Amino acid sequence: MLLYQIGNSVKGNHFHYEIFQNDVWISHFHQCFEMMYAMEGDTWFCLDGEKICLHQGEMCLFMPNQIHSFEVSEKARLWVCVFSEDLVDTFSKETKNKKY
Repeated sequence: MLLYQIGNSVKGNHFHYEIFQNDVWISHFHQCFEMMYAMEGDTWFCLDGEKICLHQGEMCLFMPNQIHSFEVSEKARLWVCVFSEDLVDTFSKETKNKKY
């Protein structure tokens, strides 16, 4: 199953963050950037079919429309920030047509 997050696919100055613990997000995508920071413990995420461990103190960035999922254990805390392209106009222009 694949989820399209319309709430995280808005234009303008969209910015939202949340801290997750003991949570699972199924495969999804949206038009905004998503940044994750492992505050405590390890978190597993899946990107392009590859399962990757994000260790405490590490950060990752998902590009708009990249399919991803994640699983946060009970002992981990994950900071997740979702923000629109408009907040990083120059960065967006540089990466818009690149494939990762």
